[in-house]
Amino acid sequence: MAVKSPWRLGLLGTALLAGCSGSTPSANSASDRASAGAINLVASDLPGFLAADNHDPTGGPAAAKLAHCAGAPSPAEVDVVEVSSPTFTAAVGQAQEQFSSEVTMVRTAAEAGADVATLRRPAVIGCLRSELSAQLQPSLPAGAELGPISVSRFSPSGTSFPAVGLRLSLPVTATESGASARVVVTADLVEFNVGRAVVSLDVRTTGSVSPSAEESRLTGLLGERAKRARQ
Repeated sequence: MAVKSPWRLGLLGTALLAGCSGSTPSANSASDRASAGAINLVASDLPGFLAADNHDPTGGPAAAKLAHCAGAPSPAEVDVVEVSSPTFTAAVGQAQEQFSSEVTMVRTAAEAGADVATLRRPAVIGCLRSELSAQLQPSLPAGAELGPISVSRFSPSGTSFPAVGLRLSLPVTATESGASARVVVTADLVEFNVGRAVVSLDVRTTGSVSPSAEESRLTGLLGERAKRARQ
């Protein structure tokens, strides 16, 4: 399972979360792609936000490294299709917030539940800190420096499905003409599964803006769509 953004983990563990049993359609790349597209966020979900194609370069080898770090199989072994929404951005005063989603269809519901369970592993936090530091620093513009990355867990709201939340704090200091400015990007990952679908909501904010209410609303929306797509 590819890591489509620094705060989207696609790791597979071995535990099975509750809610993964029952009748689940078998894997088919064409129908799975359609199902994933039906679940993802669309422009009408976020009126007033600007939509841009999601072209995150991280994935492939980076996803495999994260999986290996956490002691999980390579994403390529279990993924069927992976579909991302556009990235939706809006300014809030001097701050900015972004929302995007990703749906990965894997081979079985057990593998989907294990994917989500992996995010509960203690090793994941250390893996994120080390791997993201290595990935992100080279991508920053000249004169910018990434500070220590903070990773913590939180309990997502908005859906009845067992969900995992990870919150990253990414401090970046930029220096130009002898003057320095510091900005902190907060990135939330909410992930849960419904059948074979692993659903992720990515929320990124800069400045003093709290996305908690909108984050909860969109989590619930994705959960309802995933439930309908499974039926």
